[in-house]
Amino acid sequence: MFKILTEIIHTIVSLGGRANVKTERFLRYSASGAFTFIIDFIGLWFLIQYLNIHYVPALSISFLISAYIHYNIVRHWAFKGTKREIFSGYLIFSTISITGLLLTTGIMIIFVEYSNLGVYISRIITAFFIGVWNYNLNLFFNFKTHNTELY
Repeated sequence: MFKILTEIIHTIVSLGGRANVKTERFLRYSASGAFTFIIDFIGLWFLIQYLNIHYVPALSISFLISAYIHYNIVRHWAFKGTKREIFSGYLIFSTISITGLLLTTGIMIIFVEYSNLGVYISRIITAFFIGVWNYNLNLFFNFKTHNTELY
């Protein structure tokens, strides 16, 4: 079952084998980001709805948990071939993630407090922009795999 699921995901992110390396790497990062965003979103919802935590600290907690999971996926799948050591890669990834968290928090405060958008809609909107931001920073500054092969 796992092997079939892996093959399906590979076919999708490689566009049936027609994607170039840059496109496939971006699609791999995006797929892992979508998966970890679901974890982030469910965590945010749970922390707000069941533990009655204000959305700002709840956002921080869910974001950091999902960022840790995301690193472990992208290091071995989207940015395969990186020469960066695991510890230094995680340190840089964490720095980029914290920057993303600060931007996400600021944008969400603007959306929720000043634009009257709901927390969950604001989180979905910010996820797209911050995801692209984080991808580019990780591609060029952390994993430095923009000119390497995936396999």
